[in-house]
Amino acid sequence: MRRISLLFVLALSVSARSYGQQVVGSCTVLPADNIWNTPVDTLPVLANSASMVGTIGANTAFHADFGSGTWNGGPIGIPFIAVPGTQTKYPATFYYPDESDPGPYAIPLNAPIEGGSNSTGDRHAIALDTDNCILYELYDAHPQTASWDAGSGSIFNLRSNALRPAGWTSADAAGLPIMPGLVTYEEVLSGEIKHAIRFTVPQSRREWVWPARHYASSLTGTQYPRMGERFRLKASFDISAYPPDVQVILRAMKRYGIMLADNGSAWFISGKPDSRWNNSNLQTLGQVLGSNFEAVDATVLQIDPDSGAAAQNGVTVTVAPAAATVRAGHSQLFTATVTGAPNTVTWSVNGITGGDAVAGTIDGSGVYTAPSIVPNPSTVTVRAQIEHLKNRVGGAEQEFAQTQARLEQERNESEKATRELAEARSRVENLSQRVTDLDRQLIVQVKEAELLGNRVNDLEQRLSTQGKLLAEREFENNQLRQAKEAAERVARELRDEIALTHNGAWPVLEKLKNEKAAVEEQLRIARDERAKLQREINAIQQQAESTWATERMENALLRERINDIAAEVAKLAIQLEGPNSPIEALLAEQPATAKPARPGNGAVTTGAPDSVPDGGGTLAERIRALQSHASRARQQPG
Repeated sequence: MRRISLLFVLALSVSARSYGQQVVGSCTVLPADNIWNTPVDTLPVLANSASMVGTIGANTAFHADFGSGTWNGGPIGIPFIAVPGTQTKYPATFYYPDESDPGPYAIPLNAPIEGGSNSTGDRHAIALDTDNCILYELYDAHPQTASWDAGSGSIFNLRSNALRPAGWTSADAAGLPIMPGLVTYEEVLSGEIKHAIRFTVPQSRREWVWPARHYASSLTGTQYPRMGERFRLKASFDISAYPPDVQVILRAMKRYGIMLADNGSAWFISGKPDSRWNNSNLQTLGQVLGSNFEAVDATVLQIDPDSGAAAQNGVTVTVAPAAATVRAGHSQLFTATVTGAPNTVTWSVNGITGGDAVAGTIDGSGVYTAPSIVPNPSTVTVRAQIEHLKNRVGGAEQEFAQTQARLEQERNESEKATRELAEARSRVENLSQRVTDLDRQLIVQVKEAELLGNRVNDLEQRLSTQGKLLAEREFENNQLRQAKEAAERVARELRDEIALTHNGAWPVLEKLKNEKAAVEEQLRIARDERAKLQREINAIQQQAESTWATERMENALLRERINDIAAEVAKLAIQLEGPNSPIEALLAEQPATAKPARPGNGAVTTGAPDSVPDGGGTLAERIRALQSHASRARQQPG
């Protein structure tokens, strides 16, 4: 009877392997097989997972306890710095010295402190010697002049899996290093976080679980998580709607999970401060709830309770028998044993799930039934495909496709934003040039305004000066007006007296009338001259162009003319009043003052007092001069 040779082939055989981890400087952060760096996405879920999640807060939102900027005066997150091997090491004094490494500590005294230099919180200070890969961490750190005061301190060799002594704390309550569990911006920028993430809860159990070394509670119920407890984001949680940087964090929490390290706020994950964090994106983690997580049993990876080395969670499949020869129409049972994943496989023959009539069929229990006719070639291949990994690969492919679509959309949006930014930048440059031009124009206008202001000040000063001059002229005009009115009153009085004394003196009166008419004509002329002067004064007020000297000369001439008229009037009054005239009496009381006359053309005069003074004199002198002139006129014949 013809027989069929069967070749069994594993559909997926994954050998034991280790995973990559973060690198700072030249140092990998703990060995590749350390429990911090080991995925837990296939580990079994703990029986009390739901009760622990409920105690922490099933409906409580996650929170990124890190970001950019400051909060209450300090950086947001737990800072750490890289230092060279030559960094000065400082002694440290602890108030938990029995569980602290004595030091000294290569942490600069000006190193950043969690919460800022004035913080009253945990005040962690952390430095990594990147030449020797030694990690230094302090809790409640206070720098002194040449040392540190702290609550506790720990030193870790990042090239070693060694744990702290059992029961010892560290700078963290769980006795674990802090820095390996921090999210950094550089990791997110690279697209992958390759380690578990540190987190806190309000209440923990009085117990620790590997790899933790210390507890910080008096509570004993199993509903409380232990220090070192490992949780992971459920594989079914859809992360496609989150920003790309947050998706990196969510993928890490699915694959590597989160590790309980200290008591604090519920579901607070830890990270390093960085000015490049987008706080708005980080806040979307608040859409993730505690119910989206499950607690897993990481102790299945433990190799040594005093070591952080973890058995790597590779998946292997063992099939028996590895090969068989089956007669046509007969059956053969195959069994598949899966490690590292659920023991569920899908069987196929020559790549066809369940086989077919040509190559034979195989059922879900692994029973292969050969066809009645031997196929050509007579060797067929039976495959066992791990269903769990198949589903995970399918889910990962779907998630990858969604992420790709989202990244493509964001790439398009980014290109659009880039174009809009370029256009906006061009508009800003144009506006900047326009602002520059306006600034120059404004400077020119300011200078012109300053010149105009100076010109206005000058004009105001000149106007003020002209106003004063005009006020003085107005005062003099008032004086002239008063003198004119006085002269007119005297003239009226004279007319009245002449009317009373015309008997026997008609020729004299006739002469006086003539003289009066002449005086009135002179007054009219004086009034005309005054009107002319007033017009000139008005012109001076409007144009402010006349000089004070000219106006003083004109006013002096007018005064001279008025004085002459007044002298004429006084003379007429004396003639009318006769020898007993009061005016004559007043003249007699004021003796004449002899003055030398102004010589003309080189001639010398005798300075006779009866000559009319040239260019003025007192009113009395003018009246005497007029009397003398009238006397000579009467003495002349005819």
